[in-house]
Amino acid sequence: MPSQSDASHRADDLAAHGDHRPREYVVVARRYRPKTFGELVGQQQVAQALSNAITTSRVGHAYLFTGARGVGKTSTARILAKCLNCVSGPTPTPCGQCDACASIASGDDVDV
Repeated sequence: MPSQSDASHRADDLAAHGDHRPREYVVVARRYRPKTFGELVGQQQVAQALSNAITTSRVGHAYLFTGARGVGKTSTARILAKCLNCVSGPTPTPCGQCDACASIASGDDVDV
């Protein structure tokens, strides 16, 4: 049985949106995920190496992203996927507006 506080939290969610849908929860890591190589923090060497590979058309057939939790493996892989799949690319600066960029950024692309 839901408590009184649960009902008040649901009411707050509904009132905050102005409609009758509760707010969708987004994990903090996805909310603040970097969208370009320039936004990566602490991985400047990796970002520069991948940008150079794209610029010089020397992209490898596979990349392994390894490391401890929270170092940016998934973020870097998503940025690389956007760079390679963007309609204006392959480019080190994806547009972020095309269907490929939008689906990768939102997590809806089944191949990424």
